[in-house]
Amino acid sequence: MSLTHYMEMAGIQDPRQRADIADVMEEVSGFTTLLSRTHIMRLEVEAALDRALDTDSPHLSLLREN
Repeated sequence: MSLTHYMEMAGIQDPRQRADIADVMEEVSGFTTLLSRTHIMRLEVEAALDRALDTDSPHLSLLREN
């Protein structure tokens, strides 16, 4: 799932239609969501700085645990 999917869902007014689509979204993805491009870019910059400065970002260590 991506932000686009959730934004499209927000525009649907019919509760029944939203529920039906949510059921399909859950079945297909288990509600697993992709990170946004800006979030990924932030993590990539942190990783580059960590390598350059020989440090360890707390954000990246959280991702490594999963």
